[in-house]
Amino acid sequence: MATFKFVLSKSQHQKKTRSNLSMLMLRYTHKKRVTYFTTHKNIEDKYWDAKNQKVKRKYPGSVRFNILIKKIRQRVEDIANGILIAILIFANLDTTIPNKFTFFGFLITE
Repeated sequence: MATFKFVLSKSQHQKKTRSNLSMLMLRYTHKKRVTYFTTHKNIEDKYWDAKNQKVKRKYPGSVRFNILIKKIRQRVEDIANGILIAILIFANLDTTIPNKFTFFGFLITE
């Protein structure tokens, strides 16, 4: 099962300059494989609510920021679910030749 979670991550530049800002990233995990999607947004750690996965109300513009977060999450979920559905449909198609026949044996039985 796929999981989505927003996390804060500091870039090398932000670490070097000791910035209070962190990049907001969406972490997608499926079958122990992890992929990160950037939101291209930075936020101070004190304004991020990790438990509820949203920006705290103290942050100016928190309502718009939270709407943006929901849209980004929904887009990534739609893409991931669409790909998984396509893989399942393709996997269920029986396009293989049975292993017990050779090429010529298959032609003769058909």
